[in-house]
Parts: sequence; structure tokens; C-alpha cells
Amino acid sequence: MHLVISELTRPEARSHEVLVKVAYAGVNPVDWKIGAGRIDYYRNSSFPLVTGRDFSGTVVEVGSQVRNFSVGDAVIGCLPGPGGSFAEYVATDALSLTRAPSNLTMAEAASIPLVGLTCWQALVGSAKLSKGEVLYVLSGAGGTGSIAVQLGAALGAKVITTCSERNRDYVTGLGANHIFDYSKPSFTDDLIAEFPQGVDVVFSNVLGPLHRDAYRTLRPGGTLVTIGEPPSPAAAKARGVDEIELIVQPNGTQLSEIVTYLEAGTIKPPTVSIHDLAHGAHAMQKIFEGHVRGKIVLQVS
Repeated sequence: MHLVISELTRPEARSHEVLVKVAYAGVNPVDWKIGAGRIDYYRNSSFPLVTGRDFSGTVVEVGSQVRNFSVGDAVIGCLPGPGGSFAEYVATDALSLTRAPSNLTMAEAASIPLVGLTCWQALVGSAKLSKGEVLYVLSGAGGTGSIAVQLGAALGAKVITTCSERNRDYVTGLGANHIFDYSKPSFTDDLIAEFPQGVDVVFSNVLGPLHRDAYRTLRPGGTLVTIGEPPSPAAAKARGVDEIELIVQPNGTQLSEIVTYLEAGTIKPPTVSIHDLAHGAHAMQKIFEGHVRGKIVLQVS
């Protein structure tokens, strides 16, 4: 992947937009995939292409039609793909923003928007997870997984997840009820033995065998929501389950709901590792290699 620092023209806010001076930008798997040319949709984009989906920052300009934000407001937001938050300023639709959580640092706040919206749209919007249901979150120690475990618990579900042995205490603290070590070859069989009726919802945020093996943990009529691997109609049909491929969308209203959980302490931000913007390529390489606990953010301002 190739990432360079360059000078671009400062954007201007249109009538429905606000201009935000970025404090921190979240780094996500989609960023290295775009940088490595792994997402076909962006291969014909205009370059230089500024990536980065989520951010925290301060409003410095508001469009003529914007009524819900003022200059000086601390905000968080998620940009549509491919993003643009790896920059000093972003201009974005005011409806995609919400005020930053009052109890978090701006670095912690920047870790929330994309993973928070992903989990909300997966569990609340797509799977319609209900109290008492069994939720299986793949990879519970990562940025997305750590929020999914907490949101599932907050919604009253019984939460199963996977992690390495070194992350067991961390994931237990997030609210997981049952934890399986994915390094053990038989862990899926162990999970099925413990939940022979099958789980209600699988949230798949990983690639490869772990995702493919998750289909057989579902009960007939259960739901798998995937943000990593594309759906597998044959596997879903064989198991009699529904599958949904989620493409997360910016949504300020849903972000506000997530902030309510954060300010109440029901959901805590993932562990945050801070890198300088100039070291963004190194940060993306770390995510590409996997096994990052929590979320990496880039310090911009």
C-alpha cells in the first residue's frame, strides 16, 4: 500500500454541510484494502485519494442551511466511502454528525463512529437482535468486535465471542458470556456442543475460515450479518439461515443513540492506540497484519 502526505486545497462547506478541523481520524480495515487496491469500486477513483472514514474534531464553519451545529462544537462523524478523514479538514453533511461524547477524549471519540454505526446497523437494524437471544460475535477483541459485544449485552442478548487467550480478560470485561479461543482447531465444535440448538445471530467481521465455519453455529431461521466476507448463498441455503451483507452508512441520528450509551457508561470505547498522521501507512500495515486490540487512531491536529 502507498500513502503520502501532500498539500490539498482546503474544502469549503456547502449549504447543508459543516467544515470540521480534524483532531483524530480512526483507522479501519477498509483503509488498507483501498490503499492496496483490494476494493474494485475505488480503483478508478480520482487521485490523490484521501481515505479515512471516521473522525473527531471541531466545527469551524457551518453552511447556510445548518441549524443544529455552531462554530466551536466538538463533533464526531463518519464519512461515506472512501472517506477523507486522513486530512486536516473535512466538509460533510451535517446529518452525518453528532456531538462528541462528553466523557471521552477526542482520541477515544474518533474510535467510535464507523465501528459504532457498523454494530448498530448490524445488530439493531439488520438482525433486529432481541433480549434473550444468543449472539455470536466473531473476533471480540478488535475495534468492531469490542463494540458489538458490548452492544449485544446492552440489548439483553447472551453474547458468545472468540479471541486469543491473551485477550480473554479484556473481552470478559466487555460483557461476553462465553469465550472460545480461536487458535484451538476444535473451538467451533466446542461452541456447537455448548449451544446445540444453535445461535440466533452471527455477526461476522473477519475473513476466511472463521467466517465460513460460523454458518454451522446458527439455528435454522437464524441470521448472519457479514461485513468482511461476501455472503455465501449456498452455505446459507444448506443451513436454512438468512444472511445480510452490511454496507455501513453515515447516520448522525444513530450516532447520537450510540453516544447516549457511551455517556451512560453502558458502552466503553475500545482500547485506543495513537499514531501520528505521518505514520498512517504503518498504522494500516498493523491492521493488515491483524490481532490489533481495540482501535488505532491518527493524530491529525
